[in-house]
Amino acid sequence: MEKRVFKIDGMACQNCEKKVENALKAIDGVENAKASVTQKNVEVEYDPQRVCFNQMQEAVDDAGFDMSL
Repeated sequence: MEKRVFKIDGMACQNCEKKVENALKAIDGVENAKASVTQKNVEVEYDPQRVCFNQMQEAVDDAGFDMSL
């Protein structure tokens, strides 16, 4: 497992945090995700052999937010 912190744009409340977390946790290979609206980021614990950044970014984009390195 690997842990990385990614920047998230567009979060404004705790519901936004949950949307980002749920979008990431729904991906096979993502073990955990913890978003912070105050820090404008998300910490993701994932298996790099099963999921890549682009897959996670697409899921977050589909949820209505922008994720970057």
